[in-house]
Amino acid sequence: MNRKVYYLLLASLLFAQCQPSDGIRLKKGMTISKSVTVSEQIFNINGADSIDEAVLVIEGNDITIDFNGATLQGSNDKSTPDEFYGLGILVQNGKNITIKNLNVKGYKMGLKAVGIDSLKLENCNFSYNYRPNLKEIESISRYEFYLNSHQNDIRTRFGAGIYLNQCSHATVKNIIITEGKNGLMLVNCDNGLFYNNTIQFNSGTGISLLQSNNNRVMHNKLDWNVRQYPVFKKEIENDASGVLINTNSSNNIIAYNSTTHCTNGISISADSQSYGKKGEGSNDNIIYGNDCSYAVRSGIKMIYSSNKVFSNIINSSSTGLNLSFSNHSMIMGNAIEDNQTGIYLSNVQDFQIRHNELFGNATALMTDLTKHPNYRPNNIFSKLNDNISIDHNLIKNSSVAFDINYSKLVKVVLNQFINCKTISIDNNNENLILKYNEENPETVKEINSASFLAYAPQALTDGINTKLTNPEQGKEYILMNEYGAYSFRYPKIWLRSKIEGTGEYLFAFFGPYGNFKLREGINVKEINLKTGTIPSTIILKKKDLYKPVSLQIEFIGEAIETQFGEKYKKGETFLVEWKD
Repeated sequence: MNRKVYYLLLASLLFAQCQPSDGIRLKKGMTISKSVTVSEQIFNINGADSIDEAVLVIEGNDITIDFNGATLQGSNDKSTPDEFYGLGILVQNGKNITIKNLNVKGYKMGLKAVGIDSLKLENCNFSYNYRPNLKEIESISRYEFYLNSHQNDIRTRFGAGIYLNQCSHATVKNIIITEGKNGLMLVNCDNGLFYNNTIQFNSGTGISLLQSNNNRVMHNKLDWNVRQYPVFKKEIENDASGVLINTNSSNNIIAYNSTTHCTNGISISADSQSYGKKGEGSNDNIIYGNDCSYAVRSGIKMIYSSNKVFSNIINSSSTGLNLSFSNHSMIMGNAIEDNQTGIYLSNVQDFQIRHNELFGNATALMTDLTKHPNYRPNNIFSKLNDNISIDHNLIKNSSVAFDINYSKLVKVVLNQFINCKTISIDNNNENLILKYNEENPETVKEINSASFLAYAPQALTDGINTKLTNPEQGKEYILMNEYGAYSFRYPKIWLRSKIEGTGEYLFAFFGPYGNFKLREGINVKEINLKTGTIPSTIILKKKDLYKPVSLQIEFIGEAIETQFGEKYKKGETFLVEWKD
């Protein structure tokens, strides 16, 4: 072999080693209709102006598409998530389709599937897709936002990571969706299994079900799906929830999920026209063993529905259980602690509330009518709270144990009170039974778990533990920027307080573990820390009370991922800025 041929062969070998892994290359307008493996690389392909036209179409029967870690990235001509446009992938015309190891970012909607039986999505990431600026949402009327959040034909206005329509027997597991608007949206989807997914730090819903029945939503991390708290004063009354069950979605199991730090942890509702009609409404759902703590409004909210709510944890929310315009429900075995109101009842009938632990709530349980925002004296839904059994509950350390108003045939019996100050009974009650409620623990039976454990869904053998392990837990860690909740995956300074007239500022510095040093401080007279580690508290005083302050701080530490998906390696310098 001569030298020239040798060097040509060597160059060819080296070039081949530098090429992406074997697999097909994605192109705009491509249709995949057979089992393939995709080349592991980044495909920068902008979408169309409409989400009705996809970059990539998948269709066929009994096929598996392994994306092999490839990334499909759209809106490459845009810089902020409120500008993102287009649909990444459309799945249609087929059944038994498996999609795995895929990353999609930069689109109005990551993946849409329509009419697919037995669709499987596994080990995919649909983070960093469309996310509106919260001020845009703030400008929308309450009624319009309700429609955009709940109705099939226009709810896609704010996009989603994954949108499934008429997809029965779907399985979605090990999916990550963060820094977007809506996570996983199900419309007319029945008999599906959705588990081990991490859908956090979005400004809409984590997992939403619309006219979807007999599904299992289990072992998911659905935390910090929240908006407009506490940065913006105007708050729109709607659901940014960990789980949203809506409009005739029944017989679903929602179990062993973490839905903390959301506007509402779990929200269940139906059209008001369905209320009280047999076979209609969002009914017979089992809500079991979820952690719904630190909700801005309600840990669990239920309206126009009939469901079983068992063995959930709800701590430090405005209202633990907010139950309105509903009937024939069982509320049992829940641990409800340190809320403003533990259980709130308005316009409900035929409820059983027993074996719950209510500790440290300002008001443990309230039945009311006139304080509800939908109350109208002549409204057909403004009825007395009727035929409610409140028994065998343990109530401890509450200023008001029970506040009973506007009720009929309410039985408050055999509850145990420990260190509770008052029981408030209004005159607008009919046939109230209030007896055998004691301070003596021997008088009241211990919580009988067997009565609600019979409804416990069997945990999945490969279901993950969703309990939060990070130290940033509590409503004080719901920190909002212009797009939504702060994720703690990148360093950021937050102003906690400013004392007018003194020039004193108090900052909290959060992010991955690492070291920081002050590069520049303009109009800073004194500062307690010029170097330190995260997390830290920084206190400074102004030089001139009438001029603004600005800070530039260098951070070096663990790997960083910003709210726009930009990645910095461990040890790489990251600049943090703050200005008045």
